Amino acid sequence: MSTCFRRLLLAGLPPLVAAGPAVVVLARDWARIPETVASHFTFSGTADGTGGRALLLLLAVGVPVLLAVVFGGIAVAPAARAGRRMDPARAFVGLSWATGVLVGGLTLLVVLANRDATDPLAVRLPGGELGLPLVAVVVAGVIGALLTPSSPAAPDESGGGPVLRLGPTERASWTGRAASWPLTALSAALLLAGPLTGMFLTWATGIPLTAAGILVLWCSAVRVTVDERGLGIGVGPFGVPRLRIPQAEIADARVEDVAPLAYGGWGLRFVNGTTGVVLRSGPGIVVSRRSGRRLVVTVDDAATGAALLNGLRERAC
Repeated sequence: MSTCFRRLLLAGLPPLVAAGPAVVVLARDWARIPETVASHFTFSGTADGTGGRALLLLLAVGVPVLLAVVFGGIAVAPAARAGRRMDPARAFVGLSWATGVLVGGLTLLVVLANRDATDPLAVRLPGGELGLPLVAVVVAGVIGALLTPSSPAAPDESGGGPVLRLGPTERASWTGRAASWPLTALSAALLLAGPLTGMFLTWATGIPLTAAGILVLWCSAVRVTVDERGLGIGVGPFGVPRLRIPQAEIADARVEDVAPLAYGGWGLRFVNGTTGVVLRSGPGIVVSRRSGRRLVVTVDDAATGAALLNGLRERAC
C-alpha cells in the first residue's frame, strides 16, 4: 500500500467510521424520532432550538461525508518536514481522527436524547456523558497521528536561487497569479452551510459560517508582482490585504516545491518565522529576508519571479 493511499484512508475514513453508531441508531429507531427534534443546545446541555428530524440525517451522514472528502483530499497533498518542525501529515491525520470522533460522538448523543421525546425543548443532553466524547477525541487524535507515516525531510535549501541578470539601464517587472480550488470549494460549502444553519438551526452559528465563507473566498486568489521596489503580494479580488518586501530587505529568492501541510494548510500562514500565502501545492517563491524571516507564496511561473528578484537585487548591490 502506497504512503499516499494510506494517508487517504487514515484521514478520510475516521469521520465515516465515527458516524456509524449514530447512523445505526437512526436506521433502527427512525420511527421513535419525532417529526420535530431538538437541534441546538446550550453549553449546559439544554435545548434552545428545534428543527425537522431530517436534520439528524444531515448531522449523521452529510457532515461526516463532507469531513471525509475534505480531510482525505488534503491528506494526499505532499508535505515535507523541515528539521524539527512539527510533522504536518501526522498532525493533520490526528486532527481528522479527533474531529470525526467529536462530531460522531455528539451526533450520537443528540440522536439518543431526541428518541421518544414529546417536547423537543425539554430535551437535554446527558451532561454526565459529555466527558466521554471529549476524552475519546484526545485519544483518537493521538492514535491517528501515531499510525500516520512520517513526512519526508524537506530538501536542502542551501545554494543560491536563479538569477535573471539585467543590464545597467534595463527595466523589468513581472506579474504572476494563482488561485486555489480547495479554498474556493471550502468557501462554497461555508456559504451554503451558513444560510441553511441559520434558517434551520440558529443564526448565531449561521452568520459566522457565512462570514467565514466570504473570508475564505476573499483569500482564494493572489497576485504577485516583482519590480525595482521589491516583491508585492495582493490577496483577493481587490489585492487587499497587500504585503510588500522592499528590495533592500531581500537577502535571496529561490523556488521551492511548496506543500500546504508543511505550513499548516492553505491560506495566509504564520509558521516558525515564515509568512506563507499558500493557495495550492507546487512551485512557489521563497524570499529570505535580511532579518532572518522568510516569505513563501505559491504562484504561476515562480522561477521567473525569483530570478528577476535576484537579478534586481544583484544589480542594486
